[in-house]
Amino acid sequence: RDVAVTGVQTCALPISARVEAAVGLPVVIGGDVDFTLLPSPALSAHEVRIANPQGAAAANLVSLGALDIRVALSPLLRGNIEVRRVVLQEPTFEFEILADGRPNWSLTGGETRAEVGVPTGRLADDVRIDNVQIHNGTVTFRDARRGIAERLQGVDAEINSTALPGPYLAEGGFTFRGMPIRFSFNSAAATPGRPVGVRTDLTLVPDGDKIEFRGQISEDRKS
Repeated sequence: RDVAVTGVQTCALPISARVEAAVGLPVVIGGDVDFTLLPSPALSAHEVRIANPQGAAAANLVSLGALDIRVALSPLLRGNIEVRRVVLQEPTFEFEILADGRPNWSLTGGETRAEVGVPTGRLADDVRIDNVQIHNGTVTFRDARRGIAERLQGVDAEINSTALPGPYLAEGGFTFRGMPIRFSFNSAAATPGRPVGVRTDLTLVPDGDKIEFRGQISEDRKS
């Protein structure tokens, strides 16, 4: 039988406080937080919001109708975090280049990982996320300095990986400027200091016309 604790809104306070300390931005869980302990640990949180930094156009960087996380039990008992599935329901992401040139998604927490209860060591060694699902999402990108404001709507996607550095496989669809588009994305595993090979295919619906990209992504290192 499932062992669950449901509707525990008071548990949202310590959870949001830890996430807030880690990302350096205000975090609010406005709805209930539900826990399932057996047969595998699971967490559901509703009405999750991560505030934007000062100067951003939108109030929130991330807004989630609901967040569902399921973790493997046996690895957790050994001190490893293997996230079997993350489901984002009706997420809204507001990405923006701020007036001072900083991207609003460059989060810098004021406390160390140990201070917020996150295991020390390399994150890639501690955490594994197998599957991420996005249902009915919205992604907005703004750069007021260049007069850019674009939005993807109706984003549905599934992202699979065997390790945090990759490789990654993603498939899904979205609507851009009223045009339905299907996409697939593949990347090699990331290695520090080396370019990452990527492949992206965009298919316009219903025409079937394709846009393909094959190349590499490298980190922009500034002296």
